[in-house]
Amino acid sequence: MDSPPPSAPRPLPSSTSEHLNQRAVNTHPPSILHHGPFPEQQRRSVFGLPPTSSHDSWSYSPVFGIVHSLSGCSTCNSYVDHMVLAGNRNDVSLARALEARKESQDVFFMDGFGEGMRHQRDNDLQLDQEFDRLRSKLDTTTNAFQQKVAENELLRKELDRVKQQLTRLGGVPGLLLTSQNSPMANLPTRSPPSSSGSLGLGSRGSSVGSSADFQHHVSQDTNPTSPRPSSTKTDLREEDMSFVSAAPNNKQPSQADDPARSPCSTYAYVASNPHTVGSPSSHGPSNLPLRPRLFAPLPTSSAHQPTVAPRSQADKPRARHPRTMKELKDLMDLAREQTSDGAAALSIVKSVCSRAHGTPRDSKTFMQKWILMNWKNPYTATTASSIQAADVKPNPRIDDPVEVWYEYLCAHPHSWPKGVRKDGIGRPIMSDLVANRAVARMRPTELAALRNDYIAHVTDMFAIPGKYKQLLEENKFVIASKISYEPFTGPVSSETVARHFAESGFMPADATNNFEPWAKHYKEC
Repeated sequence: MDSPPPSAPRPLPSSTSEHLNQRAVNTHPPSILHHGPFPEQQRRSVFGLPPTSSHDSWSYSPVFGIVHSLSGCSTCNSYVDHMVLAGNRNDVSLARALEARKESQDVFFMDGFGEGMRHQRDNDLQLDQEFDRLRSKLDTTTNAFQQKVAENELLRKELDRVKQQLTRLGGVPGLLLTSQNSPMANLPTRSPPSSSGSLGLGSRGSSVGSSADFQHHVSQDTNPTSPRPSSTKTDLREEDMSFVSAAPNNKQPSQADDPARSPCSTYAYVASNPHTVGSPSSHGPSNLPLRPRLFAPLPTSSAHQPTVAPRSQADKPRARHPRTMKELKDLMDLAREQTSDGAAALSIVKSVCSRAHGTPRDSKTFMQKWILMNWKNPYTATTASSIQAADVKPNPRIDDPVEVWYEYLCAHPHSWPKGVRKDGIGRPIMSDLVANRAVARMRPTELAALRNDYIAHVTDMFAIPGKYKQLLEENKFVIASKISYEPFTGPVSSETVARHFAESGFMPADATNNFEPWAKHYKEC
């Protein structure tokens, strides 16, 4: 196929020609385009110009640009006709001009599109920042609300505890009245002769005898509902009279002469224990222990001493959790026996002691306080000199001085606290013990989880050298002039813990010398 000569104009692309006169070619025959101008409204509809009624108006055409009225302006008419005729002749230069115009329009379009995207990104960034600010504010409000809820819960529990204490205090008069109306409260008291070492009922030198709380617990042992060995009414009446009708010149069998005598001196125990009443033939000087006892038996006449049958196998105390003081004392006596029942009783006593140690001080019952004071000092009818010779250290209280805890740990190293180091001969290092006892006294008393959280924050703060001093300077906490050990209350955080230590009077030097070494060793354990 022959190609056209070089001088002949190349045809325009079909897309450009159609874009230029697609309406004119499809609507009017080519003769209209080649033979002079045609009416104005027809021109406007063909070339995409808006209709106009004014002869002095300008319009915009996507093909020709800005043109004047096609009816009243010969210049614009000639321009439009010239463009159409050039397009029909497939002018190459016109095609390049139209392509350049298209590229320019595309550039403007893309610039506008990019500007719109930038505006959208800016708006999105502002919205994201606003969303982050609102979310942070919501988190802060939520945390504050949760702290208030926790504080409210602690206050509710504290209120319930105070109500329980008030309820118990409100019932004290009734308990005292009940104990005064009991058979033991109606027994008369006799002062022993000046030459005798025995103690009578309600002895002036006995601090225990004046305790209404102890009298109430002892009166529980005399409750008729508690189990007793079976006895006749006559025997009980004789036993009652044996405590009342006592003559000063009659003697009581010595406790040292009867090693099987029980240390308990309540009426219920005397009535049920065969060793509490001596035989009519056993007379001797009274040799009661120097330790004051409530309701110690008075000297009785041999004519009124009943004969109690030996305790049967069923009457022996069993290893079970005690509910009264009598059962607790029997359990402690049984725990000292080298038998299977004694081993079971020893396990129960240790469990009771462990539970008593874990109970807050204000919530301990009388039985828990009593067993903590008397288990390490065995409850036996021994003199004060024999107790001292045994060299047994009692369990120290939480508010006892550090020296007391030092002596106790030296005697009982099995109870070693966490974080306290030992010196070369196995004794506690005093600086660690000072920090340990301070934290133990200052920790919260309400919930175990709150206490653990408090100790964790304390060790984290003091494990970093200088952290306590830094918190004091940043928050401008004022250190109290006197050291105190008030328990911590409120939400737990690094700032609140540092403020608590500052209000308790601990200086940065105390942290450097005592708390920081202890906390470091505590976290290593």
